[in-house]
Amino acid sequence: LLYQQAKADTRIGSVRAFVTNVTKAREALGCQKCDPSEGIYVGDVRNPLALNAAANGVDAVLVAVGASPSDTPAVAKAIEVDGVENTARAIYASKGAAGQVVLCSSMGTTLPSPDPRQGGSILFLKLNAEASLLAADVNSVVVKPCGLSLSPAGQSDLLVGQDDALLNLTVPVVARADVARVMIEATVRREAQLRFDLCARRGAPTTDLGALLGAKAKAVMEGRSYATAEDIRAIVHPVLRHRIITTFKAESDGITSDVVVDKLLDDIAERHDDDKIAPALTGAFNAA
Repeated sequence: LLYQQAKADTRIGSVRAFVTNVTKAREALGCQKCDPSEGIYVGDVRNPLALNAAANGVDAVLVAVGASPSDTPAVAKAIEVDGVENTARAIYASKGAAGQVVLCSSMGTTLPSPDPRQGGSILFLKLNAEASLLAADVNSVVVKPCGLSLSPAGQSDLLVGQDDALLNLTVPVVARADVARVMIEATVRREAQLRFDLCARRGAPTTDLGALLGAKAKAVMEGRSYATAEDIRAIVHPVLRHRIITTFKAESDGITSDVVVDKLLDDIAERHDDDKIAPALTGAFNAA
């Protein structure tokens, strides 16, 4: 869907695809040779060299890969986390900080123990991938859809939110084709450091995707090249909550993992435009 919509969008120049299987690519993408001459690159997100070749000269990458519930924990991490980090490094090598990565993640990442049918432990890996991408020296956008459907695009009222609040909808689903539309719009608008949930409901179809993204972008770090304490607070609870185990005595005293995280956040200092950052630190992620 992403490839087909991007190819059909007159606002986008040449389009490439990074696939793992030539046979499936021929069926899904309609390529003939299915090689670089047609903009089709075969590889694996776990292989940085293959990604670097595919991303050479590219301005933006839209990521829609994901691990399978049948994958081992090590393989799932390599795909969900390492693959996203490899992609960010590849686009940085191509365009530096001007490069963009638009990641399709998932809602449900705030759930402490998600059901395997909702993504299970893979959701925690997706959350880690989001954190890594948003910390990278590239323009990053994280789209977190609710349940996916095969309905046609442009038939529903699209909603953006955060912290899984949209899961409370009567039927929390969104068309895959609409997710692709939003990701492409984020690419065309060159959005940066934007992370939001995406779902849909019955109603007048959303036609102005620019307005949809603009409303959400107003609440995040648009126009800044760094993360503030508030940006960290927006993501740190679901990231750290799983990693902090309090004692029985602490819990009996009302000290939960969230209370511990809040205490850590109290010590985070704001960074201002005139603060200096060591060059070695600003490029650390890209050189890792």
